[in-house]
Amino acid sequence: DIILLDLNMPKINGIEFLEILKNDAVLKFIPTIILTTSSNQKDLLACYNLGIAGYILKPLKYEDYMSKIEKLLAYWSINELKKV
Repeated sequence: DIILLDLNMPKINGIEFLEILKNDAVLKFIPTIILTTSSNQKDLLACYNLGIAGYILKPLKYEDYMSKIEKLLAYWSINELKKV
């Protein structure tokens, strides 16, 4: 399992959600990858400080976006993840 998380969400932003997620005894072990348009260094550092597994900027072109998603899924499909 992995979680793909956008930082720009309604009602609660992605960093707030990430804080809740990483404070949960079980859910904190699920690798969380940020998939966002934010290239803000402050966001990047805040997410890594909370324990994300990766930070991916959404490209503008659909083909580039799909390529990044395919590579992401291929990478995580061969990893041995902790079973909770």
